[in-house]
Amino acid sequence: MTISILNSKKLKMKPIQSEYAPYYETYVSLTENAELIPQLKDQLNATLKVIEDLSEDQFNYAYSPDKWTVKELFQHIIDCEIVFAYRAFSIARGEQQHLPGFDQDDYAAQASKTDLTKNEVVEMYRQTRKSTISLVGYLAEHDLRKLGTASGNNLSARAAFYIILGHELHHINVLKRLYLNG
Repeated sequence: MTISILNSKKLKMKPIQSEYAPYYETYVSLTENAELIPQLKDQLNATLKVIEDLSEDQFNYAYSPDKWTVKELFQHIIDCEIVFAYRAFSIARGEQQHLPGFDQDDYAAQASKTDLTKNEVVEMYRQTRKSTISLVGYLAEHDLRKLGTASGNNLSARAAFYIILGHELHHINVLKRLYLNG
């Protein structure tokens, strides 16, 4: 079943800096000042083009012994998207509790213990992103503007989605620069 509101116009502008912690400016600055859903869809397609062509060996490659493999990098992207989509949903629904932070390195260490294949990770990425796109379409525009607290800082629901976009862009740039051209 397709949610018909996915085609509606949703927030055509990036969040302002008071909607997220200064740390996330690195990610938000990489995003377009444009409608959110088309950016999420375009990024899904662009990322799939990059990772679907990788061999299993390339997917298990790390450019340095102390760095993540491509597989671990994508598991990190997926983990963060799930966390930030949850934060966005919670804030959009008016959650008054302060949402906790998470340690990306602890999450990555747990993810690295999985024996998932490249195809399984790619499918998890695809389904996670489709879920995020559906979530944006499911939420009312005024709900996306709501402000909550995550990791001790202000966070709007829309900022969480733009952080998802920018975070992935950041890591795809790293992937292209250090993993695929190295």
